[in-house]
Amino acid sequence: MAAFTDSISPETIKDLVAGKQAAFGLIYNCYFDPLYKSVYHVVKDEDLTQEILQEVFLKLWIKHRSINPEKSLKAYLLKIAMNKIYDHYRKEARAQRLTQEEITFYSEKPGLEEMLEKKEEYKLLNQAVDRLSPQRKLVFIYCKIDGNTYEQASNALGISVATVNTHMSHSIRLIKEFMLDSYHSCPS
Repeated sequence: MAAFTDSISPETIKDLVAGKQAAFGLIYNCYFDPLYKSVYHVVKDEDLTQEILQEVFLKLWIKHRSINPEKSLKAYLLKIAMNKIYDHYRKEARAQRLTQEEITFYSEKPGLEEMLEKKEEYKLLNQAVDRLSPQRKLVFIYCKIDGNTYEQASNALGISVATVNTHMSHSIRLIKEFMLDSYHSCPS
């Protein structure tokens, strides 16, 4: 940061500590321009410089009771300014990381079009399953939807594994035919 001199009297600093607004105004008028030049020298952005200076002088007023009149006010203001600059760049870096993470997150999620297609396929599958005979529908749901084995279906439904296999192969063939017919009959 560019250098500037401490030109405020210790009495003015004591008045600031006492909460006198006139002392704050004096300090603001004395240090604003040199501090502006110092901050701008680092950030190279007028709006950001103005924002940082607002925060610096706000903090000065908020913390006015805790200022040590024996220490350099210039050093205190420069330290606040540097901390505000660091805070700004840390926030910007964090926001950049979040933006990159969001891009990655949303690019890995299926898009709206894909979700609508899957919903439409699921709807067609339900229609196809509803067209099966009650026994085939029961076997298909028990095996494919609920994830049971043919043997488990055989034991639970009281039919042979061969019968479960027959119901499944017929059901799958009928569902495929229904789905293909539905796709061919849909206008593009």
